[in-house]
Amino acid sequence: MGNLVKKTTLTVRDQILAFAPPEAPYMAIGIQVNTSAAGSDGIVKAGTPMAGNIETVAAAFTKAATTGDPGSEVNDAVGILLHDVKPADDANGTLLIFGAVNLNRLDTDVQALIDEHAKKALDGKIWFLKR
Repeated sequence: MGNLVKKTTLTVRDQILAFAPPEAPYMAIGIQVNTSAAGSDGIVKAGTPMAGNIETVAAAFTKAATTGDPGSEVNDAVGILLHDVKPADDANGTLLIFGAVNLNRLDTDVQALIDEHAKKALDGKIWFLKR
């Protein structure tokens, strides 16, 4: 009887953390991602600021938005999506709520979402570094 060989192909997700544990701590929670947060390709990219209730996690999280009059804008971000999610296929995601993100590892369109308002909403919880 001949040997049977099974070939498995694995993919590795991009790591957006600036430091990998145990080098630096981070905290993340499981969430559901709303399909409305997805781009034209159906994907919500890693690094996207997300809004939702982290206490109950009862409703799906959406892409964070900045609202308000000039000079008093407020962003509703509560965390950063840790990995890409395609909500139409599987809405499970991981929300980074404490840690450091390497901005150089984010797609340029996602980097644009990390503006002064998102940074202010996440101040003291998530640090954005260029490493």
